[in-house]
Amino acid sequence: MRLWIVPVLLACIGLAEPYKILMYTNLFGHSHIKMLGAVSDTLTDAGHDVTVLMPVIDFKQENKTEMKSTKKIIKVPPGQDTSTTIAAMEKFMTQMWTSDNSNPLFMAFHAPAMSAIFASQCRKVLEDKELLERLKAENFDLAITEPFDTCAYGLGKRRLSAVSQRSRKTAAKRSVFKTQPRRRSCCVCAN
Repeated sequence: MRLWIVPVLLACIGLAEPYKILMYTNLFGHSHIKMLGAVSDTLTDAGHDVTVLMPVIDFKQENKTEMKSTKKIIKVPPGQDTSTTIAAMEKFMTQMWTSDNSNPLFMAFHAPAMSAIFASQCRKVLEDKELLERLKAENFDLAITEPFDTCAYGLGKRRLSAVSQRSRKTAAKRSVFKTQPRRRSCCVCAN
């Protein structure tokens, strides 16, 4: 009676095409790398064409991408000022999750340096003309990031007009930290 549904559904299978997806995840913080690595692998395993852009902030995380099936990975090495600041903050970085965080000033004291690190690496990404042209030529259908590092929003909105406004997705619902400074000199904030 309703046998016509089977050929219609089979015909539709051939019409489904994979998305071309840009994942933006910086190499900073194991949990962030692990989460977006899992999302990337899940999308790749589902047949989508996933390219991961990974600005390296913490050089110690460079070989810890956590991705098994996603092979298209573009790493942006840390700038000199990013590497210097990360090295200077090494003690803070190792104690971040193990120290007594009952004092709210502990994180607030280090917030400006953390903002400077993310802004510096973001500037490096957004000023790399060759990288931007390469990404723009890919003509991505979708861009996915998380709110922890806001550089991806500037990349998608200002530099990669090929990714439509409604095709940018955030991998988490809320951002706990405001990571980019409000100064007008920041590459993300500048008009």
